[in-house]
Amino acid sequence: APILLLSVLLSLGAAPAAPGVATTAPARPAASRGGFDVLGSALLATSLSLVVVGARLPAGGGAAMLAGLGVGAVLVWHERRASHPVLDVTLLTRPGFAAGGLVISLQNLLMYSMLFLLPSVWARTSGLDAGGTGRLLMPMMLGMVVSAPLSGRLADAFGARAVATAGGAASVLGLVGLLLAADGTPFAMSLATAVLGFGVGLSGSPAQAASMSAAPAARSGLAAGLLATARYLGGVAGMLALGALRVGGSAADARAELRHAATWFLLPAFGSLVASLRLPGRTKAPSAA
Repeated sequence: APILLLSVLLSLGAAPAAPGVATTAPARPAASRGGFDVLGSALLATSLSLVVVGARLPAGGGAAMLAGLGVGAVLVWHERRASHPVLDVTLLTRPGFAAGGLVISLQNLLMYSMLFLLPSVWARTSGLDAGGTGRLLMPMMLGMVVSAPLSGRLADAFGARAVATAGGAASVLGLVGLLLAADGTPFAMSLATAVLGFGVGLSGSPAQAASMSAAPAARSGLAAGLLATARYLGGVAGMLALGALRVGGSAADARAELRHAATWFLLPAFGSLVASLRLPGRTKAPSAA
């Protein structure tokens, strides 16, 4: 609860506006509103449902997930031809937008997977209850709360590329710390999550602002929707990966799961770091005549 309240207060009063994004949306005439993509919405819901449900099925889950991916391929084909798509996948052809969306998706994969994995690890290795594991997660939350409001101002000063790259590097260091602390105390693991949380918070705002700046103003709503979907897909991918890494219920199994997760999740962490390098750098102010 304190972390949630602090996050809300900071977002309302301290977080800067994203570069190049107006604080109030301009009014649009009613004539500019397009139709609703019913088929695209149905395909999107079906694809996501099949993938998520298939990952939870003890038997036949693989077939459901493959069916979900097939429906997703049909969705992409349909959206490229729809006059008013629910997901404008053509925006992904813009390097700045695609890079920012990839950073957002991969960083959310890291965040949500650790938020789910670590309480289970701590409960099995140290017998902590929900309150105890929640307190150990506070450093990760505090890392995000501290870095997220600063990231916009830092991006104004140094550019989205530099700030998001620093965030990606911090995420990598946090995972390495978790890997080294897997056989240590819950407190040592918690300290490593603070670095991870700092990196996740530092990357998000510059990546979001860079993506929105790369999209045409007339398609800003579609761009925001596509980024939200990328964020959601990152979280889903993290949950699916954790299910595949599950070993058993003992304390030794829990530590093994954490080592495996920290090792494998270095791949998306490095992916986010590389994608950050594709974001725009600092924009130089025009020199006075």
